[in-house]
Amino acid sequence: MDKPVTIYFDTNFFVALGRERKESDALQAIDDLNDLNVRYVVSDLLKQELLAGDNRTGNDAQLVKCVNRFKHPPYCIAISPELEALSHSGDERKLAADIIQNMQMMVTYAESLSIMAGQNLPPEKRAKVNEAIKPVLESFGFPDPDVQDIRQSTAAVGRMLKTFGVDCIDLPEEITPDNVEGILDQFKDLIGRDQFEQQLEGDRIRNSSTKNDDRAYQVVINTADADAAWKLGGLLRDTEHINIFVTHQHEIDFLQVDKTHHNIIYNAKPRHRILELGLGDRVFFATNLKMVVDKVRVLCEHQKSKPQN
Repeated sequence: MDKPVTIYFDTNFFVALGRERKESDALQAIDDLNDLNVRYVVSDLLKQELLAGDNRTGNDAQLVKCVNRFKHPPYCIAISPELEALSHSGDERKLAADIIQNMQMMVTYAESLSIMAGQNLPPEKRAKVNEAIKPVLESFGFPDPDVQDIRQSTAAVGRMLKTFGVDCIDLPEEITPDNVEGILDQFKDLIGRDQFEQQLEGDRIRNSSTKNDDRAYQVVINTADADAAWKLGGLLRDTEHINIFVTHQHEIDFLQVDKTHHNIIYNAKPRHRILELGLGDRVFFATNLKMVVDKVRVLCEHQKSKPQN
């Protein structure tokens, strides 16, 4: 049997399987993908996004039935490939969705802080960010953002690490250009050098996708409305999906993104990271199940026409 074509489908693809009015049409889409020898991907992030939709429980039985119709088991980047948890409903499912949604909101805020730390903001914007994060910094003992006290900042970093259960990093009294590499090496050894590099790549992808997006700034200074913050969170999770694809590019053939992110990728200036990596021709968008099948068919034909190494 030919090697399957492995596709990391967008979360909305799975949602569409459950929402299709005619179950037979959803099942036909899977049959068509089976004819194209497609294998889907399951990641923990995908499962979390699906479980976060507690308002979809009526559709998830159909979703699970469709996914189980794939002839190939999934390429699994998760603790477990199973999606059966989606079959749960009632208070148990709502509790799981609430926990995941709250976690997603906290991650959006943390990612927004990280984005602001790496951006060269105008003075008036930087002042507002510094004012907004002052209570967080003070809770760990950091000096005022306008005060350069390296020793106090280093001690605060140590307290912050211990708060998160990290007490194996040997910090000097002051972090300086001469010792920062040694500190980074300790972090690399702690989380794993491959994981560390994957995180750096994730930051590059995220920054490519948010360079011209003001919502992270709005989240940090607490002026973003709930809809803007939620949509930013969705975009940030999409960058995580892209990073998973990049990390597993030798096993995953194609990545589906939504139309918004597809536009970001091809309109970003400077070039989006995914294009810098030469992976743009392996990314596609589709807005419905029929379009997914049509796009995948074209991609598979194009892949077959390429000379084999």
